Amino acid sequence: MPKRRRYYGRKKPPKQQRNSVDRISNLPIEIIREIHFRLPRIDAVKTSILSKKWQSIWASHPRIFLDEIDFGADYSRYSVTDKPKREAFLTHLIKSLEIRQKPSEYNCDVDKLCLRMTVENSPAELLVNKWISFALENSIKRLCLSLKTINRDHYYLCGFAFCAHTLVHLIISNCEITNCSFELPALKLLFLFVVCIEDDDFKDLIAGCPLIEQLRIQDTKKLRTIVVSNPNLEFFGVHLLCSDGKIRVESPNLHSLEFISFSIDMCEVEIASTTTVRELTLRDAYDPETLIHFIEKFPLLEKLIIDGYSDLCEVEITSKPTVRSLTLCNINDEDLTLFDWDGDDLKMTWMNFIDNFPLLEKLIIDTCSRLQKLHISQPNLVSLVLKDSIVKWEARINSPKLKSFEYKGGLTDFTGIEDLQELEFVLLYLDPLKLRDYYYSWFRDILESCAHSKHLSLICDIEEVVLIPVEVTDILPVNDIKNLELEIISRHGTFEEVVDDFTWILPDLKTLSLTLGSTTKFFQFRREEDGELSAEEVHKPKPDKRVSILRNDKLFHIIGNEIGG
Repeated sequence: MPKRRRYYGRKKPPKQQRNSVDRISNLPIEIIREIHFRLPRIDAVKTSILSKKWQSIWASHPRIFLDEIDFGADYSRYSVTDKPKREAFLTHLIKSLEIRQKPSEYNCDVDKLCLRMTVENSPAELLVNKWISFALENSIKRLCLSLKTINRDHYYLCGFAFCAHTLVHLIISNCEITNCSFELPALKLLFLFVVCIEDDDFKDLIAGCPLIEQLRIQDTKKLRTIVVSNPNLEFFGVHLLCSDGKIRVESPNLHSLEFISFSIDMCEVEIASTTTVRELTLRDAYDPETLIHFIEKFPLLEKLIIDGYSDLCEVEITSKPTVRSLTLCNINDEDLTLFDWDGDDLKMTWMNFIDNFPLLEKLIIDTCSRLQKLHISQPNLVSLVLKDSIVKWEARINSPKLKSFEYKGGLTDFTGIEDLQELEFVLLYLDPLKLRDYYYSWFRDILESCAHSKHLSLICDIEEVVLIPVEVTDILPVNDIKNLELEIISRHGTFEEVVDDFTWILPDLKTLSLTLGSTTKFFQFRREEDGELSAEEVHKPKPDKRVSILRNDKLFHIIGNEIGG
């Protein structure tokens, strides 16, 4: 077993007696708000104990998040046992609204309101309407409503006047929109999820958003006809539940489309401007005809995403040299063997589908199973991502221009990586603790095959700070790595433990940037007369030195992500 390194921690400076409370309390309002913006919400709430001023400023924070789940109620599944928790949440809503409605020097416009709750009765419904009105009257920019009921399918937004000249984002979930008026001249983003709305009400809604740029309609009820002609619309995503729907998009600047659980036999689709569409996403398509129809429809397509399909090897399309980015997710095709007229077998795999995109620059294969072999040889490929996909035999990469490679999965045998001379960034998601001792040689081999890259990163989902068992230390030393950047997002372990229990696998290490949680320390290593490697904490390197390290030396970056943290 290698000898442990000595750890010399830098002495803490003596504490100085300062009246920090007074200084904190006297900070300008703008600075306190900026601190609140930069802190996680759970930490920003805690600053209220600093002083009454901090408490008042937080109570008037321009970003308002009101979620019953913060009080322990389960929004996704109603239970009568959560009634006390919901009552406490309602009390919080009442008090918060009263505070914001009182005149105060700390009052400000509402930047964002997110309200998610189950509305059980009329008083709760009245309170919801008051919050929405308050936000609309105070120059709100972003409004997100997720409202459920227990007595009916949707929460009624009936006869409501959505008039806000500052609102730019509107997201509505689980509501029924009836006889509402809309005057939203600045709105750019509109998402409707599980919303009940009829054709005439939807027409009024779209007419009230002349500058809309992004529109997503998913799982809507009663809506059968969608006609959109807003001139600024760039993104349109849709999932219609009806089987006889009609969609017409006349917007001249349409750039991106997304169709979910779609079939051209069930819904009539007409896109007026096919030559402007550059990005297409198809999720859970019902049949190969639907895939073929949409892929062939847009001649200048640059980015294609196919998510959730099981017969990709049956999708026959023409060559698409304009497509630069291809994402295949949840593709579970099994190799298909066909026979020609002479009785010879023709092996068909969904890899043949990839060959229809000869000028790909980025390829993502995510959560795809039943792959026998994987051969990537696109000459212009720059970025390759292979995540949670099962490759039974080998993955061969022969793309000479590849600069970025990301892998997460099992013990796939890779060939060709060591010959990629332009490779710069490698990101490997691995869990060494789950490997058997026999496979640590595979772990070492894949690190060494990528060692010539400028930035080599290893992300491990672990709870322990010990990444490598002692029993396999003779297998794992990785040479020629002089500068290590290590981040462990975990509440376990100390700096000394990490330095002692991990870095011994890098015998040539000279500098270490180590982050535990939100704290970062820097270390330099030197070899003592007795041959042991010792670590000494140093001040943060100067920016020019840091840039030099990142650009010119091999960087081995390991991130340990605490499970469930």
